[in-house]
Amino acid sequence: MNYIELYKMQLEKDEKVYETAIFKEYCALNCFLNDFARPNSTIKKSILNEISLLSDQDIERIEQSVVLLKESIAQLTKEKNILFEEFSIDGVVLMIGDRTIDSHGILVENKSYLVIDVWTYASSMENYNPISFLVHEVTHAIHYKINPEMYFSNYTNNEEKVIKRIFVEGLATNLTMTVTDESEADVFWLGYLNKQEVDKWKLYSKESIIVYSEALNRLLTHHIWDQNHQYQLFSIFDPEKLWESRLAYFFGYEIVEIFKDTSSIEQLFNLSYEEVLPKVKKYFSMK
Repeated sequence: MNYIELYKMQLEKDEKVYETAIFKEYCALNCFLNDFARPNSTIKKSILNEISLLSDQDIERIEQSVVLLKESIAQLTKEKNILFEEFSIDGVVLMIGDRTIDSHGILVENKSYLVIDVWTYASSMENYNPISFLVHEVTHAIHYKINPEMYFSNYTNNEEKVIKRIFVEGLATNLTMTVTDESEADVFWLGYLNKQEVDKWKLYSKESIIVYSEALNRLLTHHIWDQNHQYQLFSIFDPEKLWESRLAYFFGYEIVEIFKDTSSIEQLFNLSYEEVLPKVKKYFSMK
């Protein structure tokens, strides 16, 4: 695997990092995932502040997390995990971000990368299942490389911003369940919740389908969308009630299940928005 270790340049206070195309795309991703537009200079300032606060112990944890991540990728490669054997990306970017996102896939100059904020990962290393985490996130990078239509910069309206993203997160979650032996709890929440908590989350998600059926119908019919729905679908909506957050990962997982009987993994990666939308409507019992 090709590793691009920007974090080392950042720790050495090399400002050239912040002029790279990778950093600029990270900033675009950051704004999209956080639903909050900020200038690159503001994100850079936040990152520099994070770096200025790092202790020697923090830096040691970052180095430990990098070793763990590389060892886990080596393990997945050695075990011939299908995503690492039959598909490819152009590299893994290890960088220090602003700690608002931990990882995702990005496209830069027609190349696909897995980008990981190693300080975010290191800060909560004990909570993550590294295998589930890496398989989920590398799925995004593979997906975008094969099917750029599903990449955030190619979303053309609010409808796609919601529907495509439900499918994107659902596919990453579903394939992690399919190609690893990790527990359901670790697949759905990457290690953050235990089985009992994940069961509670699944039940809450199922009970919320009718709410999102109505919300998505308003979105597709009248282009009306409550931003709180966006947060609850894709983010931590309430830190005190984690089971009421990230509902899209459950919805999307089940939507992908609809396709799996007749689709290979490569076919799942290649599904278009026009193919996905009817299944989303069916799942939410929408006409």
